[in-house]
Amino acid sequence: MATGAQTLKQENTQRKPETGIEALEDLQTFVRENSGWMIGVAARILLDRQHAEDAVQTAFAKIIKNAETYSGQGSFRGWMHRIVINEALMIRRTIKRRNETDIDALLPEFDNGGCRIDPQLAETLTPEMIL
Repeated sequence: MATGAQTLKQENTQRKPETGIEALEDLQTFVRENSGWMIGVAARILLDRQHAEDAVQTAFAKIIKNAETYSGQGSFRGWMHRIVINEALMIRRTIKRRNETDIDALLPEFDNGGCRIDPQLAETLTPEMIL
């Protein structure tokens, strides 16, 4: 049984062009043929198009870099699918760790004249009120 690049070349000749395996030699075609479904997979996990595109970009880099380590077990597309899922999950973990919160509630409010409305300063305190 052949492994690595040999298996990839054998599978490349046995599959239809739409699988994208043969397109490893033509990187632009490979990206065009696979980016749509890969972004779809990542977007379902991340619920954000920009993060999904980031995940797919990183996944493509890993797929191209590690194409020769593909063992031939299962389909090449299935191997790519798993890489996309793993990258999307990594981005989701990173986002969760950041624990981003919306700061709009913390921003000051302004009236029609452009003056800041500060609820703490709305009431003028007299010395008697303080004591």
